[in-house]
Order: sequence, then C-alpha cells, then structure tokens
Amino acid sequence: MSILQTRWRRIGMSRQSANLLLLLVAMSWGLSYVLLKMGAANLPPFEVLALRFSVASIACVAVFWRRLRHVSRRAVCYGVVLGTLMFACSSAIIFGELTTDASTASFLTSAAIVFVPVMQAIRKRRLPERPVIFGTLCATIGIALLSLKGSLVISAGASLCILSALLYASHTIITSDMVRQEDAFLLGVIQQLTMAGWGWSTTFAFSTPMLPQNAHVWLILAALGLLCGAIPFVVQPFAQSFTTPEHTALILSMEPVFGALFAVLMLSESMSGQAICGAVLVLASVLLTTYRRPKHK
Repeated sequence: MSILQTRWRRIGMSRQSANLLLLLVAMSWGLSYVLLKMGAANLPPFEVLALRFSVASIACVAVFWRRLRHVSRRAVCYGVVLGTLMFACSSAIIFGELTTDASTASFLTSAAIVFVPVMQAIRKRRLPERPVIFGTLCATIGIALLSLKGSLVISAGASLCILSALLYASHTIITSDMVRQEDAFLLGVIQQLTMAGWGWSTTFAFSTPMLPQNAHVWLILAALGLLCGAIPFVVQPFAQSFTTPEHTALILSMEPVFGALFAVLMLSESMSGQAICGAVLVLASVLLTTYRRPKHK
C-alpha cells in the first residue's frame, strides 16, 4: 500500500466518499471532450495534445519523482507502448471532433467499455456473457444512430471517434496485463511523458508551433493537463481502493453523459432526436456491460 493510501485510510475515507471522487473523475473526462474541441479551435490539434500532455507530465513527475529513480527498463518499455497507443487514441478523438460534435464524440468513444469484453472474448476464444451480447447489440444500433447523418455512410469524424474507442479498448486490455508486472503509477507517468514526446514530434512534423496568444487558451490547456489529466490519473486508482469494481465501472460509465451536458452548456450544442436515441442506447449498452449482479453468500 502506498504512503498516500495509508494516510487516507487513517482519515477513514468511506465508500461514499470514494464514489464521489470517481464521479468527479467521470466529470473531468466528460469535460475533456469540450476542452479538446475548444483547444483545437485555437491551435493545431497536435500542439494541443503536446501542451496538454506536457502539463500533465510535469505534474506527475513532481508527485512521483522519487519512484522514477527506481524505474526498471521493462517499465519504461511498457510505458512507451501504452503512451504510444493512448496518443493514437487521443489523436483520433481530437481530429474526429473537428467534424463531429463533442457530445456525439463522447458517446461514440464510450463504446470502448463495450468493446473490451468483446475483444477479451475473442482473445480467449469463448462466447461473451449474455449482458455483453445485449450491450454490444445496443451499442451497435446506438453508434449507427449517432454516426449516420441522413445516409448509410459514416462521417469521417465519427469514424475517427469509433477508431478511438477501439484503440482505448485495446489500451485497457494491455494495461490490465502490464500493471500486474510493474508499478501502475510509474507506468502512468512514463505514459504521460511518451504522449508529450509524441505530441511535440507530430507538432514539428506536421505544423508550425504557435504558442497560445491569450490567457483563455492557456487556461483551457491547463485544465486539460491538470483537471482532465494528472489529477484524475492519481485520483482514480486511489479511489478504487476504497470501493467495489462494480461501483467503479457504473460511475465511470457516466462520462459521456457529462460530456454531452458540458457540450450543451459550454458550446451550445444541441442533439437531434436521432442522436438522443443513439446516445441513450450507447449509455444503456455501457450499463448492461458493466453491471454485475451482486453475489449472495
């Protein structure tokens, strides 16, 4: 158990308090869709990612620098793999949002929660559980309603958001394997540093860097790096140690709901009846997939 967890256990954190922290994590991730769209309206997308992950990296290194002194070569390799995969995922989201509403992007990306058990079933060569099958069906119909705009062709932006969900599902599965072998916090820090490195590499390769010219944009980037990056990265594993996996999954499934809410409040977005039906089906698929009936002793 970490020193941080030990101190909090002395305080006596309740399950309700832990669940509230996880709800704040879901809110912060929902907010990230709106902030990414706002950031991409002022800066090249890759530079938004570079600055975001740089802020998050600085904060993470400041907190975990003592652990980094004892990092293993394998942990570095694992962190680089995870960071590369997550950077691809983040890139797909931000470019997808250039032609897709933030509210739609949040629901499409949340389909990753449904893809994970399906991919695991394929990986282990067994049929998914019944709730996963129903959840996948709901997600498929919901994605179609969110993506198809008056024709049977999925828009480029929606395609990128779906790709992001697939990448995030792959990242989740790989992460679950790697954290059993290395320190999860160290992997997270190296992952952030890798994403910052990829961000600056792609920025110089595909655009001309242009630092933000006003405080408003800097505030957006700081919020992306801290509120939607470093802080939830630390809070989530900590809060999970005080609550159940079932509660964790159900609470974090509220991420797209917060994403849509922030999009309406901050970007004045509106959702059509078709999009609302699709969003409800995707959310239902997430709840079906993450819900586990409690076992009675």
